[in-house]
Amino acid sequence: MGICLDPYNDFTNGFFFGISPYGVQREGLISGGGKGDDGYNINWDNKWYSAVKRLEDRWIAEIAIPFKSVRYNQKELVWNVNFIRQDLKRNEVSS
Repeated sequence: MGICLDPYNDFTNGFFFGISPYGVQREGLISGGGKGDDGYNINWDNKWYSAVKRLEDRWIAEIAIPFKSVRYNQKELVWNVNFIRQDLKRNEVSS
């Protein structure tokens, strides 16, 4: 499960936060639309919080991303958000 935030509303740059069913966190910077070798920087490391609850037939994730963890323009009132779900059992990715 993941979330992409585009606080500049430019459809090109942003931040990615993801979590696995076992609570493993990952995050990264997105630039240039995520294309090319420099489009996704996984070396970015920031503080955010998550919790996962695993059930018999599904799992539930809750995440909290502090505003201080991302750069944003206070004058920009519209952010782009994209949620990503990957189902490895069915080989499906949806967003």
